[in-house]
Amino acid sequence: MEPVLRLSNVRYSYPSGVPALNGVDMELRAGEIVAVVGQNGSGKTTLFKVISGLLRPYSGVVTINGTDARSMTVGEIAGVVGLVLQNPDVQLFSQTVLEEVEFGPRHLGMDPRASRGRAEEVLRILRLEGKAAEFPLSLPRGERVRLAVAACLALKPAVLMLDEPTTGQDFHGLREIARIMRSFARSGGAVLLATHNMEIVAENAHRIITMESGAVKVNGPTRWLMSMPGLLTQVGINPPQVVRLDREVLGDQRTALTVEELTDKIEEKMEEKRAGSQGIR
Repeated sequence: MEPVLRLSNVRYSYPSGVPALNGVDMELRAGEIVAVVGQNGSGKTTLFKVISGLLRPYSGVVTINGTDARSMTVGEIAGVVGLVLQNPDVQLFSQTVLEEVEFGPRHLGMDPRASRGRAEEVLRILRLEGKAAEFPLSLPRGERVRLAVAACLALKPAVLMLDEPTTGQDFHGLREIARIMRSFARSGGAVLLATHNMEIVAENAHRIITMESGAVKVNGPTRWLMSMPGLLTQVGINPPQVVRLDREVLGDQRTALTVEELTDKIEEKMEEKRAGSQGIR
């Protein structure tokens, strides 16, 4: 399957001369949820801005759906790649929630009736339909993040990029972010998630890309990386509690990534012990 997104030796430096991306190579395919992790200043946000066209790389190539992004305008890229920034408030500018979600489709020339229908559909999917008439910035943070996501999804992008969407979220908000990502990926979209929340990464990401000093340090399947304690330490990842508990209590090859998986493994071990004790008798 051809990647929906490909970066080849992408480099970017800020006007001050400080390098932010140092030869990034990566691919993203439809249906994938890929977590981009790293310490503050590792280049995650810059990477997202370069992919979205808000920043243009000094060298290297970003390819979106087979098209060199250098030939695309920021507006054209936005129709394919949706970006939700770490602070959603900078993206919200309309007087009502419904108008916020309608803006993108209308800006692209969609018929007003069709754009209204699409906006209402997206709000239902993100469980914001009851907020349609409210002022966006009056919503709680979790709902403001979902509204920014809704505005992106109204454009039917191929890629959804979420920059630290879990910051300041309560348990319900985290579950909603996870639900949205999984639903988008199941529908054939691709998700790039930048976060420090390793629980949501372990439970939802198919693959992890770790960044350090603007470069990709590790790129591999989530379960594989979570099963490598030495490598996790090297890249500065503190694994979630489920992974640590699995390692300390069970310690076998296939690392549990969710509470459900850990529960199943414990039950299997208990069943093995029961069968063994009966055999001795």
